[in-house]
Amino acid sequence: YQRRVHGGGNFFKYLKASFCGVRNMENEAISAKLVSFRKILESRKLDSFLVSYSDSHCSEYLPKSDERIKFISSFSGSNGLGFVTQSKALLWTDSRYFIQAKNQLEAGWELMKMGIDKPWFEHVTEILPAGASIGYDPAFLSQENIEIRKKTIESKGFQFVGVETSPVDEIWTNKPSRPLDPVFVHDESFTGRTVAQKIGDFFEKIKSTNPKSAILTVLEDIAWILNVRGADHHCNPIFISYLLINFQVEDGKLTSYKGTLFISPEKVTSEVQAHLSKYHIAVDNYENFFQAVSHLNEGPISVNKSTCNGKVYRHINTSITVVDQGKALEELRAAKNEREVQGAIECHKRDGAAVIAFLAWLEEQLTKVNREDLDEYNVTEKLEELRRVQKHNRGISFETISSVGPNCAIVHYKPEKGKSAKLKKELIYLLDSGGQYWDGTTDVTRTVHFGTPTHEEKDAYTRVLLGNLDVERVVFPANGRISGQDIDVLARRWLWQKGLDYGHGTGHGVGYYLNVHEGPHGISKYRTHPLSPGFLTSNEPGYYKEGAFGIRIENIILLEQKNEWFNFRNLTMVPYCRNLIARELLSEVDIKYINEFHQLVFDTVSPILRENNHEYAIEWLRKETAPL
Repeated sequence: YQRRVHGGGNFFKYLKASFCGVRNMENEAISAKLVSFRKILESRKLDSFLVSYSDSHCSEYLPKSDERIKFISSFSGSNGLGFVTQSKALLWTDSRYFIQAKNQLEAGWELMKMGIDKPWFEHVTEILPAGASIGYDPAFLSQENIEIRKKTIESKGFQFVGVETSPVDEIWTNKPSRPLDPVFVHDESFTGRTVAQKIGDFFEKIKSTNPKSAILTVLEDIAWILNVRGADHHCNPIFISYLLINFQVEDGKLTSYKGTLFISPEKVTSEVQAHLSKYHIAVDNYENFFQAVSHLNEGPISVNKSTCNGKVYRHINTSITVVDQGKALEELRAAKNEREVQGAIECHKRDGAAVIAFLAWLEEQLTKVNREDLDEYNVTEKLEELRRVQKHNRGISFETISSVGPNCAIVHYKPEKGKSAKLKKELIYLLDSGGQYWDGTTDVTRTVHFGTPTHEEKDAYTRVLLGNLDVERVVFPANGRISGQDIDVLARRWLWQKGLDYGHGTGHGVGYYLNVHEGPHGISKYRTHPLSPGFLTSNEPGYYKEGAFGIRIENIILLEQKNEWFNFRNLTMVPYCRNLIARELLSEVDIKYINEFHQLVFDTVSPILRENNHEYAIEWLRKETAPL
């Protein structure tokens, strides 16, 4: 069985797990879940079912109550798609999670690699019998996705069948409840635009479609346009809700509007209620949203088909025109206004102080104190402590990736308490972390080595660093409609020279006291949205040698315009690891550029470290930023 499921696994490892009793108990639970799931499919006369990593708002980061993929398969990554038949259970994910999925998937599940294996909608039509049915829950797929996949699947003679409830929910015992933490106002002194101004901006983007109303389903869109934040995800200040806005228009101009926020009413404080009322937004129960949609009797109704779930569409009166608002709100969120740009710059300085203080402390603990009790998990508690003391800090922006040695090769590695590897000065250490602040969101990765790195490690690190710098230094014409697709190759060319590469994209958009990942832009071969001033983007090339080590260097870069040209500005204020730099690979221009950056980091961050009474970190920073 072990060989069949895992492709020739280790017999002795299997015996050990069996004698320990743990693996056997897990197998019983695994078997029970899949058996129960398949019984439900049989009772519904469904041959197969699609389990998507999503919620009713097409979120990337899910509350625990929507982690269906994790429940049914144990895979905890942020991109996964499950497909279950009576004989197979398949899980598709991207290259960031190949190693993680291989380690986490329960027995009975098979890993399918996005970009390598055929996509699910092609593969499943090859393994299912002719005419078979494929079930899905329309609440967890966008209308656009449903229309595309339905056309593809049914053209091959299969049935694509929407259901009222997911079979996962029927077998999910002790399913967590929806979070009920209160929401709060994001003050206009930080946002730079009022709710009325943002709704006006939004209408201007979509007015060519003459909308009478707009339905907003994406949580970060709702939080941003209402200047309200929440705590329904412990790293992202979002809150589960829907927003319906009705427009009053005369001669093509917006004269007034009214809106309704559908949310669990116990989450709305008196302060938030007053804030929303000021901007003509009423509050109704989350459960009443679909009924309100079904009562809309005038169109056009504006929705974003790429993010609006199919269940919403099913409740819109078929006689009413529905128009696609496209990426209007995504584009508005991405193009940071003057106050948001200022906030992003300032919060990265303070966040840099926290990361620098942490790295200085860590090197001292490993090389001078010679501590042996530090592991990948418990050191993150120190980092969070250092972030919390920074001005305007609101917590972390994602689960910290803290990995040592071979674990660094797991792109989205998550250390667990009591199960994490010990840190050693002889091994590479990779730290990918971020903070939430009233005035911005940060995301920074540094790879360090406190001992004597190998030639291979230094060579790979320097090639990753050069790719990072080449992206940061590129200048391109403002009227060229250049996208992340056009510049992704710059991050890889030094690795390609050595026959190396990495499987993930080079960069993603970054929110403003919102989700650390946002669109519509990014840097990868798939990102075609033109880059615009005010866009914040991560710049994070890497290299991962499975079973040995991993490297990633990440900065947040801001797109600026000077005359007729665009350029990037690096906001991240943390030095590179001079111990890992192979100087022979650097040109004089590279060395000068790095030295100037390091001087800027020292001049910018040392006053904050002094203010925080972190004198030890100033000395460490002085050493790390000395000219190469």
